[in-house]
Amino acid sequence: MVVLSVPAVAVAYAGLVMLDLALRGLGVVAPHGATAPAVLAAINLVFDVLVYGAVVAVIVWVTVGRRHLPVMLLGLRRARWRVLVAMPPLAIVLQLAGSTLTASLSPLVRAGPNPQICQIRQGYVGGEWLAVVAIALVAPAAEELIFRGFLYATLRRRMRWWVAAALSGLVFALLHAASVGGYVLLLLPSLFLAGFVLAAVYERTHSLWPGMVVHGSYNLFAVLLIFVTAAGGRCG
Repeated sequence: MVVLSVPAVAVAYAGLVMLDLALRGLGVVAPHGATAPAVLAAINLVFDVLVYGAVVAVIVWVTVGRRHLPVMLLGLRRARWRVLVAMPPLAIVLQLAGSTLTASLSPLVRAGPNPQICQIRQGYVGGEWLAVVAIALVAPAAEELIFRGFLYATLRRRMRWWVAAALSGLVFALLHAASVGGYVLLLLPSLFLAGFVLAAVYERTHSLWPGMVVHGSYNLFAVLLIFVTAAGGRCG
């Protein structure tokens, strides 16, 4: 299962990310100009839902359809409320640690505005609340199922937890860094840290819900910083 399903999902996810970037670059998904910003924001949300939905569908087909495994093995188990309540503070700590890592590396790497921040600003201008839905709700739910419920859990059956956490964290970081260009050296360590910690949360709780809360809180803080402050500098 590891030999076939993990590469298949990784390739599918990477392919959808590349398609997303290509359509954005061609102006199909988030064109700049005549279309109303709120309409563009809605288009981006729908497209993100379709991208994540396609990858999740592959995972469900591999696990439930092909292997006839119970969906509970993907980590959709109940979590204690006291654990869930502790997750947003963990997200703040993770956000601060990631920012510190990025800031410490920034003198070594010359880069302009963060492409991810610019994509969010330009893709969701006029529909900021849709950015919250896409980035703080849809993405964390889908990515926790993809990277922790499926990828990490699959690797974990073959190796120690910290090795599986490191490998799944690396895949998580590399796929997220695919769209940042020269920022890859700046963001890769913080993205790897986030992926590793989220895998550790899943290992500890055996449920995706705590990781979804951490991931969603982390992304929510980032989105608020992007739209409320001048985080990331100016975009062209």
